[in-house]
Amino acid sequence: MNKVREQKTEEHMVYTDPHNYITHSVIEDGQGTGINLGKHLVDTIREFNSQDVIECVLSDGTAVNTGCYNGMIACAERELGKELQWSICQLHGNESPMRHIFNHLDGGRGTSGPNTFNGPMGKSLTQGDVHSKKAVAFKPIEAPSLPILSERIINDLSRDQELLYEYSRAVDTGDLPSNVANQKPGAINHARWLTLCLSALIDYTRDAKPSLNKVKFIDYVQKVYVPAWFTFKMNCKLQDGAKNVFTMLQLLKTQPLDIQNIAKKYVQINAFFAISSNLLVAMLAEDDESIRKQAVDGIIEIRKNKEHSCVERTDSGLRLFKVPKLNWGAENYTQIIDWDLKDFCEPPITMKFSDDEIRRFYSVPMFIPNYPSQSQSVERAVKMVSDACKSAIG
Repeated sequence: MNKVREQKTEEHMVYTDPHNYITHSVIEDGQGTGINLGKHLVDTIREFNSQDVIECVLSDGTAVNTGCYNGMIACAERELGKELQWSICQLHGNESPMRHIFNHLDGGRGTSGPNTFNGPMGKSLTQGDVHSKKAVAFKPIEAPSLPILSERIINDLSRDQELLYEYSRAVDTGDLPSNVANQKPGAINHARWLTLCLSALIDYTRDAKPSLNKVKFIDYVQKVYVPAWFTFKMNCKLQDGAKNVFTMLQLLKTQPLDIQNIAKKYVQINAFFAISSNLLVAMLAEDDESIRKQAVDGIIEIRKNKEHSCVERTDSGLRLFKVPKLNWGAENYTQIIDWDLKDFCEPPITMKFSDDEIRRFYSVPMFIPNYPSQSQSVERAVKMVSDACKSAIG
């Protein structure tokens, strides 16, 4: 008699602090709406008696989490009766424009499964081990904005992230070390696009006559995707978020107009750190006294003129979290959105301060708790939970 093994898919919400797993909850099939996820979030906050002290929530940028009306965080705010600081993972935001650029350059044919593609570039990356092909004399493509990583950052990288960095350096110089060339990348999966870029770089070093579209994609990877990824890894705090948005605007200027036009749509959608409540946090934490003064004066003005504010609010008075229109001509990060205080909302993490306490930041930067701007610690916890479930089920 043949035994039939039943497969069951189980979804989880995983909760962490900046470094450690806290707990997780099981989401029943069909219950993964923003309203239900918001309820799970609030239940967990209350389970740990944190409803009075919680002030910041970190998540990825999927619509079910970030929808301004019925996304998870908005629903949790309504249930808690207070606004929260939204920290939406910038590493996930970096993947969105890259995915659409790849699809465009691959013929716009999309995907055909969880790890397969319909276009020629995608197919070439998923048919066999790209690293096993012999490296050729390839034309270097510069990565002028690739940051130099500290030992602390390098030690925090996954194997695929470290290999991505090494391949980007190799393509920049035209010199591929043998110890890098022999390494096998992680599997490509549409939920994890970093390995697509890594495999694309590997494939480029094995292709003596790359197509024009392949070269255009590698140019984007070298000049935008990889520098942004590692810049965001280095500058990974809540107060870095608005500066990282500005960095992305600058990196995009290296690209031809057709690539810029594709990328801009998705950079705009994911510009969660451009909202005034996140921009003001970055400014309050600045060493530059003139920038702090602008932020302090802005918050005082917001408080004085709240009744004349143009910020959309719920019936209970909570602001709706809507990503503002980016200023693509910004010359520094404080200009990434138009500076109109009628459209500004105060950061939730400053609402506990009186006007006099806010004015203290004229003379000293505001201390920002260790709130991250990317969610890799959550991904590690997700993997831990997934591995535990597989072990339990067998």
